[in-house]
Amino acid sequence: MKIVIDRKTIFALASNTRIEILKKLNERRMTLTELSESLNMAKTTVKEHLDKLVEAELVRRVDEGRKWIYYELTEKGRKILYPDDLTRIILLLSALVCMLLGSFEVFRFFTIKPSTISATPVPAPIQPHAVQTSPEIHLLIGLTSIAIGLIL
Repeated sequence: MKIVIDRKTIFALASNTRIEILKKLNERRMTLTELSESLNMAKTTVKEHLDKLVEAELVRRVDEGRKWIYYELTEKGRKILYPDDLTRIILLLSALVCMLLGSFEVFRFFTIKPSTISATPVPAPIQPHAVQTSPEIHLLIGLTSIAIGLIL
């Protein structure tokens, strides 16, 4: 779904209070009283802001025929707070990090000196806090990271 930014939407987003209301409603749907207490504002002030958000189709009024009337974000309101492009950027950056890590590990595999690889294992002296890893581990980690990066 594409977001249409019209005058009403721009006007609705021009207020810090209305943006705070959107953030509160992102947590859960709330009544006018809950919002006014949460924002420490008069109900009439919050109601005016809510009316502008409803008019911009960022918030909807939910009347289930019970005692309370709730306000909740619309799909457009959610998209304003969390656009899809942000998700794509995060996924692309994650894929890049995985592939770079993988490339580094594969590079480490191919740059290990042949003298450190022997056909018969020779016990190394035990050193505290020293971890011995075989070169194949670097190759395995590298290829796995590159595969994860490609999947993302």
